[in-house]
Amino acid sequence: MPAQWEEISLRKRQERDSKIPDQWRLQNIDKSRTNVTSVPRECGLLTNRELDITENYDAKDIVDAIARQKWTAEEVTVAFCKVVCDFVNSLKL
Repeated sequence: MPAQWEEISLRKRQERDSKIPDQWRLQNIDKSRTNVTSVPRECGLLTNRELDITENYDAKDIVDAIARQKWTAEEVTVAFCKVVCDFVNSLKL
């Protein structure tokens, strides 16, 4: 019988996974990969615009771009959520 913490951990991972939209899930994950920093660029889930947002700007630049209406807060949020989901899926935490 699994320890209580293992059951809680499994349940929480399942809850987390159920909240990630299917279109943000990586399909072919190399579980032996140890460096996942290039996954967002290689996975094909992010648009060129989302890659630009997440790779080329710091927080101040992003806030300025939103204020100038270059990007919406929603598209910046979605871009970073996709990156986080990539890492979660890659690492299978």
